[in-house]
Amino acid sequence: MCLIIYEILDKYVDTATAVEYHKGKLFHKPKDSVYRALLAFTIIGCFISFFRICLYFWGIYLDCCSKESHDKRYDDFDMAMQSIKVILEAFPQSVIAKFYFVHCPIKKYGWGVWFLDPAFDSFCGAPFIFFLGSLCFCYCRKHGPYIECCEESEESNGEWSKNFCISYNVLFITFALSVTGLVFAGLSLSEFSKRCS
Repeated sequence: MCLIIYEILDKYVDTATAVEYHKGKLFHKPKDSVYRALLAFTIIGCFISFFRICLYFWGIYLDCCSKESHDKRYDDFDMAMQSIKVILEAFPQSVIAKFYFVHCPIKKYGWGVWFLDPAFDSFCGAPFIFFLGSLCFCYCRKHGPYIECCEESEESNGEWSKNFCISYNVLFITFALSVTGLVFAGLSLSEFSKRCS
């Protein structure tokens, strides 16, 4: 349930950041190209969040109502959705935060606007932490879409697992983008605290 609330808050921060940036309330002289990029990644993020919220409800159903303790398909989809969120939403937003949010927010518009910059940075960094944590957790328990699903076994769902497994290449790309994006988000937060304190 906390992850559902997180997705809703994430979309609120993304939308508020794009709107206030466009209005010129977040920074002086907003660039139209940056606004279009913020808007595009916010829209992409809305679709991703919709599917992630559906996935969380499926997880709640599996935990509460299903006779099976855990469905391997859920693990496959969860890791796939985390990879998609990192690659298509969080990483591009962390690049925008690092390289285009280089001024202090305008104080005269209040603390709500003032805190959008660090909130945006924080929500950019969270998906990277979630992905890296899930990767470590799944690797440690030797149960994950990238560990077993590409191998044929009698216990696996055969065709399902074979068709929906996440390749090592996608995981490596997501891992690299997560580490880089986490650094960008951390540097953006650090720079905000230095220049705006």
